[in-house]
Amino acid sequence: MLKLNCKPSTNVVLIVLIWKAQINATQARYGRFRSSILSVLMYLRIYKKFKKIPENCCGNLFTTMTTRFDQANESKMMGLNEFVDQVGGAIRNSIVEYANVIEGPNDDEDEFFSKVIMKPQIEISEDIRKGEVDFHIISSVRNFPFYEADLSWGKVAWVSLVQRPHKGILLMDGSSNGDRVEAWVTMDVEDMAYFEKDPNVALFLINQGRTRPKM
Repeated sequence: MLKLNCKPSTNVVLIVLIWKAQINATQARYGRFRSSILSVLMYLRIYKKFKKIPENCCGNLFTTMTTRFDQANESKMMGLNEFVDQVGGAIRNSIVEYANVIEGPNDDEDEFFSKVIMKPQIEISEDIRKGEVDFHIISSVRNFPFYEADLSWGKVAWVSLVQRPHKGILLMDGSSNGDRVEAWVTMDVEDMAYFEKDPNVALFLINQGRTRPKM
C-alpha cells in the first residue's frame, strides 16, 4: 500500500509504475542501474495569460517538467512511494516555477522563452551529452475529446497510435467509456521482455483482467 506525502493523481501513479519498471528492465538487461531522465510534457494553456489564444489556433504550446534517477547516487532502488513523491514533487515545483514567470509582474517574452521553454530542453541535452543515460518522455491525451468525434459514420470506438520508431516514449490515453487508461510504451525488444515481467506491471495487468501490456 502506498504511503505518500499527498494523494497522487492517476497519471502520476501510472507514470511512476511504468518509469520504475523501465529502470528495472534496464538494470536486469545490463546487470546494473543506469541513470534515467523522465520528461513530462506540460500544456501551457492552463495559465490565464494563454487562455486568450483562440481555441481553434493550430499547434500546441507546451514545455517539459523533468526529474532524474541517478544511478551514481542510489545505493539501492527506491520504492514506489519514493518515486511517487519525487515525480509528484517535481511536477508541482515546475508548475509553481513556471507560474512565477508566466503570470508574474514582468511581461517579458525573453524571460518566458529562456526559463520556461529553453531551460528544460538545455538541461536535458546537457545530461544526455554527459554520458550513459536513458531518456523517457511522457505525455497524456486522456482529456482530449477523441471519442466525441463523429466522422459521419458514428463516433469513434477506439483510438490507437501509429508506430513510434523511438524508444522511451509513453503516451497515456483514455477509453471510449472512460473506465480505464491505456498506456502506449515504446522500448527495445530486449527491455520489453523484462518490463513485462516486472511484478508491479504484472499485478496491475492482472487486476485489469489482461495478460499482456499494450505496446
